[in-house]
Amino acid sequence: MELELITRVKKAEEEAKKIVEEAENKKKNIIEEAHKEAEKIIEDAQREALSIKGRVLEEAKKEAEREVDHMKKMYLAELKKLDEVSSKKLDEATLYLLKKVFEG
Repeated sequence: MELELITRVKKAEEEAKKIVEEAENKKKNIIEEAHKEAEKIIEDAQREALSIKGRVLEEAKKEAEREVDHMKKMYLAELKKLDEVSSKKLDEATLYLLKKVFEG
């Protein structure tokens, strides 16, 4: 009877040891999978960040180009006005000088 009890206890201990080993292996696998998933999430986040950065930079470049075009048009319009005014003033000055020369 004692021998049977000792055998059952040893068998129970072996089963418990086996259960603990399986649990440790499962824990190890779960941790490994969690690390892999975390690495994948980080890589995906980095790719997304680079993509967003590229889109933001491209939009900023386009906005800068639009602003440059707008400023260029404004300055060209202003130059045209100045040219018209200076041309008119030059004509007036030329007429004034011609009048003074011919009138004596």
